[in-house]
Amino acid sequence: MDRPSQADPTTNLHAQQVHVLYRNMPTGVLASAANAAILAAVEWSVVPHTPLVAWVLVLCVIAAARAVLIFQYRRAVPSHWSSTDWHRWMLVGTTAAGVAWGSSVYFLAQEIPLPYELVHLFVLGGMTAGAISVLSVSLPLFLCYAVPVTVPALGHLLFSGHEFHGIMGVMGGLFLIATVHSAWNFNRVLLSSMRLQLEKLRLIRSLTTRTEAVERLNQEITKEIHERRVIEEHLRTAQSDLEQRIAERTADLAQANARLQQEVREHRLTEGARLSSEKRFNYLTDNLNQGVWFARAQPPQVLYVNPAFERIWGLPAARFYDNPKLWRDCVHPDDQRMVTEVYDAELTNPSGRDVQLLYRIVRPDGKIRWIHDRMVIHRSETGDVDSLSGITEDITEARELEDQLRQAQKMEAVGRLAGGVAHDFNNVMTVILGYSAVLLQELSHNSSARYFVQEIQRAGERCAALTGQLLAFSRKQMLHPVSLDLHRVIRDLMALLKSLIGEHVTIVLQLDPTPRWVKADAVQLEQVLLNLAVNARDAMPHGGTLTIDTSQVFPQEVWGPNHEARTTRTYVRLRVHDTGTGIDAATKAKIFEPFFTTKPPGRGTGLGLSTVYGIVHQSGGTISVESTVGHGTTMTVFLPEVMPPHIALPANAPAPDHKTATEIILLVEDEPSVRLLTQHILRTHGYTVHEAEDGFQALDLIRRTSLHVDLLITDLVMPGMNGKELAMRLRSHFADLKVLYMSGYSDNPPVTGDESQGQTTFLQKPFSPEDLIRLVREILQPVSPA
Repeated sequence: MDRPSQADPTTNLHAQQVHVLYRNMPTGVLASAANAAILAAVEWSVVPHTPLVAWVLVLCVIAAARAVLIFQYRRAVPSHWSSTDWHRWMLVGTTAAGVAWGSSVYFLAQEIPLPYELVHLFVLGGMTAGAISVLSVSLPLFLCYAVPVTVPALGHLLFSGHEFHGIMGVMGGLFLIATVHSAWNFNRVLLSSMRLQLEKLRLIRSLTTRTEAVERLNQEITKEIHERRVIEEHLRTAQSDLEQRIAERTADLAQANARLQQEVREHRLTEGARLSSEKRFNYLTDNLNQGVWFARAQPPQVLYVNPAFERIWGLPAARFYDNPKLWRDCVHPDDQRMVTEVYDAELTNPSGRDVQLLYRIVRPDGKIRWIHDRMVIHRSETGDVDSLSGITEDITEARELEDQLRQAQKMEAVGRLAGGVAHDFNNVMTVILGYSAVLLQELSHNSSARYFVQEIQRAGERCAALTGQLLAFSRKQMLHPVSLDLHRVIRDLMALLKSLIGEHVTIVLQLDPTPRWVKADAVQLEQVLLNLAVNARDAMPHGGTLTIDTSQVFPQEVWGPNHEARTTRTYVRLRVHDTGTGIDAATKAKIFEPFFTTKPPGRGTGLGLSTVYGIVHQSGGTISVESTVGHGTTMTVFLPEVMPPHIALPANAPAPDHKTATEIILLVEDEPSVRLLTQHILRTHGYTVHEAEDGFQALDLIRRTSLHVDLLITDLVMPGMNGKELAMRLRSHFADLKVLYMSGYSDNPPVTGDESQGQTTFLQKPFSPEDLIRLVREILQPVSPA
């Protein structure tokens, strides 16, 4: 049981983490209480006193509970608690403090002046940043504190509808990511330091035990030598009286011989133990994945390197024994100066701590590997540098994984930005296209302004298409996936592909003999094929061969050996290979980024491959690229395979309803221009329209006027209360209420036609007046009994 009063916390990594947490926590408790008091004093004049005092008291109670927990830990009471129990209660106290601080945003910072609100947010940011040094020794503990503190503030800023709040919310999100990343790095450093400390303690104990054994052996040998000398002296003294005492001396000699035999046996046992210890050491070092080495400082001489060291450097051990400075010759030229300066400075003036370096080496086969080297300097009794030892680790794969992670995070961030821009842009396009259609209906065919309005409409449609590409990249566009025969889609596109690519490029199809079915949006899948084919054509300006092949693959080929964590279904592999100029490594790293293009100005928007990337990932697949300069490029798309669908007979379409529009519609839209356009279109077609700019205003309108509503048209994403919540509340008043959702995009679009929740339809922005009226008439049309 690892109680702090009875066990050394450094003997166990988790116990050491808990020990460090409780050692640092008084600072965090004092900082929390002090900041709460300061913030209460600052906001005393602008916040109601009752919630403010209650909040301060709650924080004080939490701080007092945490202080009691720290005091009990130092007294080791209760005695039966383990480090896991202490850590669990520390997690509870820290989470409670984080929730108390985070909740202050909703009842202290809602209606206060902006400077006080900034002070409030600054204090929350400071508490989060300060928690790095106190809590990052346990990353879950830090997250349980930082997330409750910052997420409510981010939600308040991002959904307040205020432009400045939106900017502060974005900055706060970046601040949260930065602090989590810093805490993660700090946590890794602390844990590495603790592990090294534990390893050092274990090594010291092992060396102490061995030293004591050697000292005992030396004492026994000294004793044996002394006894032998005493016996020899006795023999020389008794030689003159040998005849008289022959019998007695013979017995003495026999006893001495027995003792000598016993000593020889003990010596053999000690030698066997030493050889066994050496064997275990050799077995351990020979089977490590890290390189282990020992060297003499003056004169330089390599004493030992293990097999892993030979594998890492690609050189036999004999080469290092012959040339102690050979390892420096293998260091990458860009890193040689740094490595030489650090090691020479440490040998000249040792700092007393382990030396750790990251650098690259060039192996004899030309491969470049990343090395993490840790060196320990050993001193002689006089204090001079005597010998060196160290552990060398090949971290090339880890570096590559870090680079891939950073690239994925960058793509995700750009995707979120693209989705946000497209969402706002769709509102603007809705207004432009809607009023253009309204003007075209009101202008006569001979009007001189009709041409200009048509040009506005065409420009708006091009912008809407561009917005669709942004939504495709950010994986937020509305898809209509159906089961498709991939081979049929490819063959149906062949005529169009040949006309687009031209006669100078030969198209070769190598399709799997068995039809392969995938579930995807048909139009989007065609866009994927067209974009890949057009890019391949541009890479072959002087002609070449474009090969399209398909096959079935297993999850291991898509996700690697750890595919159990993802899925067990098979995948359809679609490869598009060209014999063009190829892509270099720098271009390949950015190829799926939006607005990145290698084409001259005016020939490309840079959204082709980013659109493909978004469509493939939103369809549950993945895409990769393989290319070598001068040897062509292969784009590989993996899509989940599905069973062929059962073909059903088409249902008879219902007869259109030609009744006069007399229904009452409640329109809820937070964008004024979109709301004005929508109500104009509806009223033009005879509907009675009541407007509201958000969900709260709509509910208030229903309560004040006792209005009966036949159809609710609402934006899906609104500040305060979203469209789904509004529809749920209104259906408590109107059980058969029909709902039409609108949105620029939706991560989780409502399921249409759900009879348990009432009839529901979705309208994608931007929309035309015809689309709006058609959907309104369809949803208001009574359903005929079966």
